[in-house]
Amino acid sequence: MLGLYYREISFNMGVLLGIIGFASAVVGGLGSLIGPIIGGFLFAGVQTLVVVAMPISSAYRDVVAFAVIIILIALFPTGIIAEQRSERV
Repeated sequence: MLGLYYREISFNMGVLLGIIGFASAVVGGLGSLIGPIIGGFLFAGVQTLVVVAMPISSAYRDVVAFAVIIILIALFPTGIIAEQRSERV
């Protein structure tokens, strides 16, 4: 879709979108269906808040969003909505 919009195709066009999607899925929790959706909304919300709060530094929205994601991964290693596992003995 980006290639159609910009009328140019490059090998790294979707790399940032893929990284953002994977980070959102990890933050939300890979074991549930609703977790990555919540992670995606959280990531988009952080990016939007950075642009609204500091319009001059809107070029750093990805940096701030990834910093928040790293902090959330440190706090919740299995994700916000973790997969529930039962332990068999």
